[in-house]
Amino acid sequence: MPSLTAREVVSAVVKSTQRYLEVLNDSNRGVERYGATSIRSDDGASALLENSIWSTYSCELPSGLRIRSDSSATLEPEAAHVEDIEIRILEYNQRDGQTRFAARNPVPGETGFIVIDFRWLVRRCLEWYRQRGSSVCDIPGIETPARETPDPSVSDSGLSSEQAEAITTILTASLSYIWGPPGTGKTEWVLAKAVRQCVGEDEKVLVLAPTNVAVDNALSGILKEGVPREEVVRIGVPSPSFFSQYPECCEERAFQHEITQISSQIKALEESISSLQKRQELEVQARDCEAEAASKRREATESQADLTVTLERIRESKTAISTCRKELEPHERQLESKRSQLDRLALPKLLSDIEALECEQAETIREVAKLKEELRDMGFFVRVFTRRKERLTISVSDLSVHLRATEATLESRREKRAELAPTASLLQEEIAALEEICQPARTDIADLQHRISDLEAERGLLETKIAESHKAQRSLESRIKAAHEELSRIGASHPTENADELLATWRAEKGQLEARLSQFKQDLTRKSVLGMTLDGFMGLTLQMGLSIHRVFIDEAPYAPIAKVLPLLSLRRPIAMLGDHLQLPPVCECRNDETVRAYWAKPSVFLENAFELGENWHDLNRLEEPQFQLAQRRVLSASYRFGESLASLLDRHIYEGIGLTGLAADETYIQCIHCEPRDRPKADSRDRTMRRPMRYWIRSRNGGNRHSLNPTCRRLRS
Repeated sequence: MPSLTAREVVSAVVKSTQRYLEVLNDSNRGVERYGATSIRSDDGASALLENSIWSTYSCELPSGLRIRSDSSATLEPEAAHVEDIEIRILEYNQRDGQTRFAARNPVPGETGFIVIDFRWLVRRCLEWYRQRGSSVCDIPGIETPARETPDPSVSDSGLSSEQAEAITTILTASLSYIWGPPGTGKTEWVLAKAVRQCVGEDEKVLVLAPTNVAVDNALSGILKEGVPREEVVRIGVPSPSFFSQYPECCEERAFQHEITQISSQIKALEESISSLQKRQELEVQARDCEAEAASKRREATESQADLTVTLERIRESKTAISTCRKELEPHERQLESKRSQLDRLALPKLLSDIEALECEQAETIREVAKLKEELRDMGFFVRVFTRRKERLTISVSDLSVHLRATEATLESRREKRAELAPTASLLQEEIAALEEICQPARTDIADLQHRISDLEAERGLLETKIAESHKAQRSLESRIKAAHEELSRIGASHPTENADELLATWRAEKGQLEARLSQFKQDLTRKSVLGMTLDGFMGLTLQMGLSIHRVFIDEAPYAPIAKVLPLLSLRRPIAMLGDHLQLPPVCECRNDETVRAYWAKPSVFLENAFELGENWHDLNRLEEPQFQLAQRRVLSASYRFGESLASLLDRHIYEGIGLTGLAADETYIQCIHCEPRDRPKADSRDRTMRRPMRYWIRSRNGGNRHSLNPTCRRLRS
């Protein structure tokens, strides 16, 4: 019995997925990168994918590429600082490379690179587990159907007992696996009739498969069984054959007409709203600019008037200075004359000379007194036996002569001073009187000069302000002209008098249309059968929740555990159909047990994952799935194989499940040898083998022939 919790299993899957991404990034496997040019929008066209509205674009790719019309990819815009954009290839013309694609987000620029990379699917799976992994439940948490037995009518619909029992199991078990070799009616009988039974009881079912082709095959069987087309929606990118046969069932076509119509109406309203708002903005801008220009003109006029007043004040001040200077000029001349007369008396020099002579006189007197004192104090011995007395007497005599000369000169200078003093005093009095007369005029002139300096500064500011006002007026006039030109270009299709009321009406209409458009995004609630790939399921449930009653997975063994585990988040009965002895899941890693445990192991090993968790080694070694909680039913009657081939396959492939062949024509195996030619591409061997085999099959028109080659691809005639 499974013993691990859903949280533990999810943790193991996350580790496995992270490791898978590391391996893919290190090896750079499965990545194709093509330069895209002339990227352009399809005039606002859109497509409904994964229940979201994607914008469609056209571009040019290199010709001759092997790109499927439903390829998922990413676009790397060459515009700087733009993240990669998820896209879907809608159409690709191998002859000329013309391509149409849908993008989840707006595409900037006209060039970029389209990268078809298997890794983004792994990354999205990891993103799903990180965002929604906590919603995964344990296997016992899957809801058990309320129905005990299926509708009795299943036994009257041409079903075999095995097929009827398989339908009963699907409708009554919470988890089931319907195993059957090719041609046993898994899809067109069991799945289709079980779905029809559910739809008849107003149940909503989710039909999933690993590939787009498998999804289309399952939905085709359901539609052929009689489920109304309006009850079925194919989410994602269908194959061209399914799209051409059931266009109204495809997600894009089912709602595209309404979406296009509503989108066009919304776009028209947006343009009208934008145009009217633009007109309003331009009119307001023109009015504001005109008002501001008028204000600037008033400012310039006022500043010009102020400048005129300032210039007049400057002129008046300069005139006043000139008048003052004229009045002051005679007094200044008299003052200059008196000062010249006083300077010619040289009284300051005379006084200086007298002061110097007086100092010299006093110094000489002190020296004479000092020498005489020395003579008095001189001793007898010095007087008699030395010449000291003689030298002192001579010095005293010389100083006395110098003193008399100094005193005579001093007396002469004093007499001169006494003679000049009255004249100098009179001149000084006259000069003081003249200074007193001139001072008021000088003060007035200084005040006037300071006033002129202030007025000149004010003049500079006013001239600058006037220049700026004129410049602002020219700029505003240019803006007014541009606004009026733009208004003329827009035209007056709608009056602006009641613009606010009109805008409110348009916005209300736009809101109603957007509400209707959003209904299409959630219109899945009106559908009884939702068909998509497992990758599409993860992409859809990352955006929104799903409310369904039952899940069907066709070709389930071709899906890895990692992609089926998210279905447990629905907590609804799950029916898996397929043949785990055919092709295993595609895994680009051959040697890493951590990766292969959840990415190479078929989904029918789901119970084993809840038992082994991170025991990578043991999970990888399992060859047969265990079914303790899941109900397994086997379909052993093939309507595709003849008895001989069925017996051969039963012995060597299916190991005795009792496979029987009920085909109308016997089948047999014929071996042919096709020598492959070396080609540079990785798939050249497969292609060079298929082409001659296809020719061989078509050259023999008898019966229905199939071919199995070493690369496990089947060709039909």
